[in-house]
Amino acid sequence: MRVEALKEQARGHEQNEQWQKALDLYIKAMDRMSDEDAPDIGLLDEAIAEYQQALRASADHLPTYELLSQTFLDKNEPEAALRSLTRALDAPFEIEDELMGIYYYLGMSHEALGNKDQAVEFYDRVLSLGYQLRGRYGAPASPPGLTQVSS
Repeated sequence: MRVEALKEQARGHEQNEQWQKALDLYIKAMDRMSDEDAPDIGLLDEAIAEYQQALRASADHLPTYELLSQTFLDKNEPEAALRSLTRALDAPFEIEDELMGIYYYLGMSHEALGNKDQAVEFYDRVLSLGYQLRGRYGAPASPPGLTQVSS
């Protein structure tokens, strides 16, 4: 299914207040966009708009905050990533492990801004949850980019 068709279906679910269905379709459309197209600024802007729209439908969906912040970082806008991630910290969660990706991208955002102490603080939080960073600072192929350390 084309990206535009997915977005149109999502809008229909949004109008019917079927928030989870709308969110799932927006995320599928955004994934399809990143799979089909090279990440130029126009596409990154479009992805940001879609993620923000998805968050308006479900403001407590932590994976969407992760994707939004990753897109801001791809666009070299760590300040915007930091703002969205800070809002994500207010979202409800059952266990702290759910924040692992948020902490990781907070570390990356602070690192990009030159805030090394804050970056280390958030990377330490990720590691304290029993996860191991991969690659260059754990640079993931896809969020959240961390793997659990086996005991």
